Amino acid sequence: RSASSGKEQIIKILSPGDLLGFEIFYDAKTYRNTAVAMEDSELCHVDRRAFFRILEKEPDVARKLILALGSMPIVPDIPGAHKDGVVAFRDIDDCERIKGLVSNGVKATVIGGGLLGLEAAHALLGMGAEVTVAHLAGRLMERQLDAKAAGFLKDDLERAGMRILLNSETVEVLGGEKVNGLRFKDGATIEADIVLLCVGIRP
Repeated sequence: RSASSGKEQIIKILSPGDLLGFEIFYDAKTYRNTAVAMEDSELCHVDRRAFFRILEKEPDVARKLILALGSMPIVPDIPGAHKDGVVAFRDIDDCERIKGLVSNGVKATVIGGGLLGLEAAHALLGMGAEVTVAHLAGRLMERQLDAKAAGFLKDDLERAGMRILLNSETVEVLGGEKVNGLRFKDGATIEADIVLLCVGIRP
């Protein structure tokens, strides 16, 4: 909570050169002004047939219920995925950890060429890292872009200084206690001082 503004910070988003560069705030007054009721109670049960939710204090009727429970990053089931220097980030503490690992010229590999992975890669590039993006699919952001648009994006990122590896399935994180590289399914290897896992989330 910010003592000067009375606002409570809930999220920070990656930005180039500063992994903690953009902030979104809310306060209780905002909810009151938009007729949003805030319950300090635990959800215990939902009766879908009767359309009501059972709270810790008393039943409460609800015609629609949206579950916004957050998510956790997926950590691939590959050897070495828990070595030092391998980060699956989702919250501010993870971002702070990444900032502590990055320095000018460090070799950083982002596994995952979706939106989050490319945003992270862009931020790392802005911090002076040598950035490689290793993506399983044959084009970047394949859920959002067709082949032509993905090709334009790849060209732009490579001109900016990123190395893009497509059709690259990571099968092992190399190194001792700390990561020093990755091995792919085709047998190729690359060096890496840090690895960011951006391969999706689960509720």
